[in-house]
Amino acid sequence: MLPDPSHTLPRQKWINIIIIIALSLIWGSSFILIKQGLKVFSAPQVACLRLSFSGLVMLPAAYFNFKHISIHRLAYILLFGILNAGIPPFLFARAQQGLPSSVAGVLNALTPVFTLLTGALFSVWDLILENLLALFWD
Repeated sequence: MLPDPSHTLPRQKWINIIIIIALSLIWGSSFILIKQGLKVFSAPQVACLRLSFSGLVMLPAAYFNFKHISIHRLAYILLFGILNAGIPPFLFARAQQGLPSSVAGVLNALTPVFTLLTGALFSVWDLILENLLALFWD
């Protein structure tokens, strides 16, 4: 008996599910690989290896797209790269010297939540600061 077509997922949905599973395996295995790498290398060496491999992977994209970047935005892009891709590998490698891989993965997954809370805290702080300044300089 053939399955009812209304109960089967379209091909694109299956592809999306497979991509999500592959990404989660790659993402989750990075913390296990950091932990395994720390058995042989120091934390800065593990971080430098991660940055080297990711740089090699991104090199073709950077080569073909570098000409589209204006010189005025280059400083911002470099700052963004250092803060988002340069510093975290060193912090994760250092942290995983004392944490299990699973805890590091969960903490990394909570990054958007912490970003939201930090943004809310700063927006509330600006509002409180404006109100306090308005009280004293009215």
